[in-house]
Amino acid sequence: MTKRITTPTVKASATKRTSPVAASKASVKKIGRPAAKTTATSPSHHAGARERLLAAALAEFGTRGFDGTTARHLSAIADAPLSAIPYHFGTMESLYRETVAQVLRLMGERLGPAVSIAEQAAISCKASQAKAAIQALLYEIMRVVVVSEESTQWAKLLMREMQTPSLAIVSLQEDIMFRAHRAICGLIHRGTGKDLGSTDVALQAFALLGQVIVFRHIQPIVRLRMGWPRMGDYELELLKKAIRVEL
Repeated sequence: MTKRITTPTVKASATKRTSPVAASKASVKKIGRPAAKTTATSPSHHAGARERLLAAALAEFGTRGFDGTTARHLSAIADAPLSAIPYHFGTMESLYRETVAQVLRLMGERLGPAVSIAEQAAISCKASQAKAAIQALLYEIMRVVVVSEESTQWAKLLMREMQTPSLAIVSLQEDIMFRAHRAICGLIHRGTGKDLGSTDVALQAFALLGQVIVFRHIQPIVRLRMGWPRMGDYELELLKKAIRVEL
Protein backbone atom coordinates (compact mmCIF):
# COMPACT_ATOMS: atom_id res chain seq x y z
CA MET A 1 0.00 0.00 0.00
CA THR A 2 1.39 3.31 -1.11
CA LYS A 3 1.66 6.02 1.49
CA ARG A 4 0.31 9.42 0.56
CA ILE A 5 2.90 12.10 0.82
CA THR A 6 1.49 15.38 2.08
CA THR A 7 3.12 18.78 1.80
CA PRO A 8 3.26 20.46 5.17
CA THR A 9 1.27 23.66 5.31
CA VAL A 10 3.33 26.73 6.16
CA LYS A 11 1.38 28.90 8.51
CA ALA A 12 1.45 32.62 7.87
CA SER A 13 3.58 34.47 10.35
CA ALA A 14 1.69 36.70 12.67
CA THR A 15 4.34 39.37 12.19
CA LYS A 16 3.50 41.76 9.36
CA ARG A 17 6.17 42.84 6.97
CA THR A 18 6.98 46.51 7.14
CA SER A 19 8.22 48.64 4.29
CA PRO A 20 11.69 50.18 4.50
CA VAL A 21 10.11 53.65 4.76
CA ALA A 22 7.88 52.59 7.64
CA ALA A 23 10.81 50.92 9.33
CA SER A 24 12.82 54.04 8.97
CA LYS A 25 10.05 56.15 10.48
CA ALA A 26 9.66 53.70 13.29
CA SER A 27 13.35 53.77 14.10
CA VAL A 28 13.41 57.54 14.10
CA LYS A 29 10.40 57.53 16.37
CA LYS A 30 12.08 55.10 18.67
CA ILE A 31 15.51 56.72 18.69
CA GLY A 32 14.22 60.25 18.82
CA ARG A 33 14.90 63.36 16.73
CA PRO A 34 18.61 63.93 16.05
CA ALA A 35 20.29 67.07 17.40
CA ALA A 36 19.69 70.10 15.20
CA LYS A 37 22.63 71.05 13.04
CA THR A 38 23.83 74.62 12.71
CA THR A 39 22.12 76.06 9.66
CA ALA A 40 22.65 79.19 7.63
CA THR A 41 19.88 80.91 9.53
CA SER A 42 21.14 80.26 13.02
CA PRO A 43 22.54 83.21 14.99
CA SER A 44 25.88 81.48 15.57
CA HIS A 45 26.39 81.04 11.84
CA HIS A 46 25.92 84.79 11.30
CA ALA A 47 28.29 86.00 14.02
CA GLY A 48 29.84 89.22 12.74
CA ALA A 49 28.14 88.88 9.37
CA ARG A 50 26.03 92.02 9.83
CA GLU A 51 29.06 94.25 10.32
CA ARG A 52 30.91 92.62 7.42
CA LEU A 53 27.91 93.06 5.14
CA LEU A 54 27.62 96.75 6.03
CA ALA A 55 31.33 97.29 5.37
CA ALA A 56 31.10 95.50 2.03
CA ALA A 57 27.89 97.34 1.15
CA LEU A 58 29.53 100.70 1.81
CA ALA A 59 32.27 99.95 -0.72
CA GLU A 60 30.16 98.15 -3.32
CA PHE A 61 27.14 100.47 -3.31
CA GLY A 62 29.49 103.44 -3.57
CA THR A 63 31.31 101.93 -6.55
CA ARG A 64 28.56 100.02 -8.37
CA GLY A 65 25.40 101.68 -7.12
CA PHE A 66 22.36 99.81 -5.88
CA ASP A 67 21.32 98.41 -9.27
CA GLY A 68 24.83 97.16 -10.01
CA THR A 69 25.27 95.26 -6.75
CA THR A 70 23.86 91.75 -6.33
CA ALA A 71 23.17 89.96 -3.08
CA ARG A 72 25.34 87.02 -4.11
CA HIS A 73 28.33 89.25 -4.93
CA LEU A 74 27.92 91.21 -1.72
CA SER A 75 27.71 88.15 0.49
CA ALA A 76 30.80 86.67 -1.17
CA ILE A 77 32.84 89.82 -0.49
CA ALA A 78 31.59 89.94 3.09
CA ASP A 79 32.42 86.24 3.57
CA ALA A 80 28.86 85.71 4.75
CA PRO A 81 26.18 83.23 3.69
CA LEU A 82 23.65 84.51 1.17
CA SER A 83 20.94 83.99 3.76
CA ALA A 84 22.64 86.54 6.05
CA ILE A 85 21.14 89.44 4.07
CA PRO A 86 17.48 88.50 4.64
CA TYR A 87 18.37 87.31 8.15
CA HIS A 88 19.81 90.69 9.23
CA PHE A 89 18.20 93.20 6.86
CA GLY A 90 15.19 91.60 5.22
CA THR A 91 15.87 92.87 1.69
CA MET A 92 18.65 94.44 -0.35
CA GLU A 93 16.69 97.70 -0.28
CA SER A 94 16.73 97.64 3.51
CA LEU A 95 20.47 96.94 3.49
CA TYR A 96 21.02 99.92 1.19
CA ARG A 97 18.94 102.18 3.44
CA GLU A 98 20.86 101.05 6.50
CA THR A 99 24.18 101.66 4.72
CA VAL A 100 23.21 105.24 3.80
CA ALA A 101 21.84 105.82 7.30
CA GLN A 102 25.13 104.57 8.76
CA VAL A 103 27.09 107.12 6.68
CA LEU A 104 24.79 109.93 7.78
CA ARG A 105 25.06 108.86 11.43
CA LEU A 106 28.83 108.89 11.16
CA MET A 107 28.77 112.35 9.59
CA GLY A 108 26.39 113.45 12.30
CA GLU A 109 28.82 112.34 14.99
CA ARG A 110 31.72 114.17 13.32
CA LEU A 111 29.88 117.34 12.29
CA GLY A 112 27.22 117.51 14.99
CA PRO A 113 29.09 119.87 17.35
CA ALA A 114 29.99 122.36 14.59
CA VAL A 115 26.46 122.33 13.17
CA SER A 116 24.99 122.88 16.63
CA ILE A 117 27.22 125.91 17.14
CA ALA A 118 26.14 127.30 13.75
CA GLU A 119 22.48 126.69 14.57
CA GLN A 120 22.83 128.60 17.82
CA ALA A 121 24.67 131.44 16.05
CA ALA A 122 21.88 131.63 13.48
CA ILE A 123 19.52 132.45 16.34
CA SER A 124 21.60 134.83 18.42
CA CYS A 125 24.68 136.19 16.59
CA LYS A 126 25.12 139.77 15.43
CA ALA A 127 25.09 140.61 11.73
CA SER A 128 28.84 141.27 11.84
CA GLN A 129 29.48 137.77 13.22
CA ALA A 130 27.47 135.83 10.62
CA LYS A 131 30.26 135.57 8.04
CA ALA A 132 32.78 134.16 10.52
CA ALA A 133 30.18 131.62 11.75
CA ILE A 134 29.55 130.41 8.18
CA GLN A 135 33.28 130.11 7.53
CA ALA A 136 33.81 128.09 10.70
CA LEU A 137 31.10 125.62 9.69
CA LEU A 138 32.37 125.29 6.10
CA TYR A 139 35.92 124.70 7.31
CA GLU A 140 34.79 121.91 9.61
CA ILE A 141 32.72 120.30 6.86
CA MET A 142 35.79 120.44 4.62
CA ARG A 143 37.95 118.83 7.30
CA VAL A 144 35.51 115.96 7.84
CA VAL A 145 34.20 115.38 4.32
CA VAL A 146 37.21 116.25 2.18
CA VAL A 147 40.43 115.81 4.17
CA SER A 148 39.84 113.15 6.83
CA GLU A 149 41.11 109.66 6.04
CA GLU A 150 37.86 107.97 7.01
CA SER A 151 35.90 110.05 4.48
CA THR A 152 37.37 108.00 1.65
CA GLN A 153 35.36 105.02 2.95
CA TRP A 154 31.98 106.61 2.38
CA ALA A 155 32.61 109.52 -0.01
CA LYS A 156 31.60 107.60 -3.16
CA LEU A 157 28.26 106.55 -1.73
CA LEU A 158 27.61 110.06 -0.41
CA MET A 159 28.44 111.64 -3.78
CA ARG A 160 26.23 109.14 -5.58
CA GLU A 161 23.33 109.96 -3.28
CA MET A 162 23.84 113.68 -3.83
CA GLN A 163 23.70 113.22 -7.60
CA THR A 164 20.83 110.73 -7.66
CA PRO A 165 18.99 110.88 -4.32
CA SER A 166 17.17 107.70 -3.36
CA LEU A 167 14.40 107.23 -0.85
CA ALA A 168 17.15 106.27 1.58
CA ILE A 169 18.31 109.89 1.86
CA VAL A 170 15.12 111.72 0.86
CA SER A 171 13.36 110.17 3.84
CA LEU A 172 16.06 111.50 6.19
CA GLN A 173 15.20 115.18 6.08
CA GLU A 174 16.75 115.77 9.49
CA ASP A 175 20.18 114.44 8.62
CA ILE A 176 23.30 116.49 9.22
CA MET A 177 23.59 118.05 5.75
CA PHE A 178 20.02 119.36 5.84
CA ARG A 179 20.73 120.82 9.26
CA ALA A 180 23.92 122.45 7.98
CA HIS A 181 22.04 124.00 5.07
CA ARG A 182 19.34 125.39 7.35
CA ALA A 183 21.97 126.80 9.72
CA ILE A 184 23.73 128.59 6.85
CA CYS A 185 20.38 129.96 5.66
CA GLY A 186 19.82 131.34 9.16
CA LEU A 187 23.27 132.92 9.22
CA ILE A 188 22.74 134.52 5.80
CA HIS A 189 19.49 135.93 7.16
CA ARG A 190 21.27 137.28 10.25
CA GLY A 191 24.05 138.82 8.20
CA THR A 192 21.99 140.36 5.39
CA GLY A 193 18.46 140.74 6.66
CA LYS A 194 17.15 138.77 3.67
CA ASP A 195 13.94 136.79 4.06
CA LEU A 196 14.88 133.50 5.73
CA GLY A 197 12.44 131.51 3.63
CA SER A 198 13.39 133.06 0.28
CA THR A 199 14.71 131.15 -2.71
CA ASP A 200 17.67 133.51 -2.86
CA VAL A 201 18.83 132.61 0.65
CA ALA A 202 18.36 128.87 0.09
CA LEU A 203 20.35 128.88 -3.14
CA GLN A 204 23.09 131.06 -1.67
CA ALA A 205 23.47 128.53 1.14
CA PHE A 206 23.77 125.70 -1.39
CA ALA A 207 26.39 127.70 -3.32
CA LEU A 208 28.46 128.10 -0.17
CA LEU A 209 28.23 124.39 0.62
CA GLY A 210 29.05 123.58 -2.99
CA GLN A 211 32.45 125.23 -2.65
CA VAL A 212 33.34 122.54 -0.13
CA ILE A 213 31.61 119.55 -1.72
CA VAL A 214 33.30 120.12 -5.08
CA PHE A 215 36.70 119.45 -3.49
CA ARG A 216 35.41 116.07 -2.29
CA HIS A 217 33.91 115.24 -5.67
CA ILE A 218 37.02 116.03 -7.73
CA GLN A 219 39.64 115.34 -5.09
CA PRO A 220 41.68 112.96 -7.28
CA ILE A 221 41.93 115.61 -10.01
CA VAL A 222 42.85 118.34 -7.51
CA ARG A 223 45.59 116.19 -5.99
CA LEU A 224 46.95 115.26 -9.42
CA ARG A 225 46.98 118.86 -10.64
CA MET A 226 48.46 120.24 -7.41
CA GLY A 227 50.98 117.42 -7.01
CA TRP A 228 49.58 116.40 -3.62
CA PRO A 229 50.01 112.71 -2.74
CA ARG A 230 47.30 113.13 -0.10
CA MET A 231 45.26 115.76 1.67
CA GLY A 232 46.23 116.63 5.22
CA ASP A 233 46.40 119.61 7.54
CA TYR A 234 48.68 121.62 5.25
CA GLU A 235 46.39 121.12 2.25
CA LEU A 236 43.36 121.92 4.41
CA GLU A 237 44.77 125.35 5.24
CA LEU A 238 45.28 126.05 1.54
CA LEU A 239 41.75 124.93 0.72
CA LYS A 240 40.33 127.20 3.41
CA LYS A 241 41.87 130.20 1.65
CA ALA A 242 40.06 129.24 -1.55
CA ILE A 243 36.64 129.35 0.12
CA ARG A 244 34.81 132.65 -0.36
CA VAL A 245 31.97 133.76 1.87
CA GLU A 246 30.35 136.93 0.59
CA LEU A 247 27.13 138.13 2.18
